[in-house]
Amino acid sequence: MFEEEAFSRAYHSTAPKGPPPYEAQTFVPVVVTTANLFLCGFRPEDVNPNTGEIAIDKASIKPVSYIWFDYPLPRRLQAGPISQEMSIRDGAQEALTRMPILVVHSSSLREILKLLSDFPHGVSSDLPGT
Repeated sequence: MFEEEAFSRAYHSTAPKGPPPYEAQTFVPVVVTTANLFLCGFRPEDVNPNTGEIAIDKASIKPVSYIWFDYPLPRRLQAGPISQEMSIRDGAQEALTRMPILVVHSSSLREILKLLSDFPHGVSSDLPGT
């Protein structure tokens, strides 16, 4: 306990005083990869219900510099609803059980970070370019 207390005192005596130099912070989980990223577009009714396959002529594939991956959170990391009303609203369950993760091709990282910094009220999954 003594060591933690000494560290805490030392940290607080050297920490900058006053408000932080930013209004808000947003933490975005990001995976940076050298893999080529593609987006596959198709109509749900074109998926074969028996095999899960899509005929090649029914799909469109385009290269992208980033994607949003909806990571299904393990049960221990899922948040509970703040209120009963929130638990039954449309989309609320998705927000509590999934975490969007930005997957970026390494050659586009600088551009994506610039785009993210231009969002005044946090990050949106509607970044241009996908």
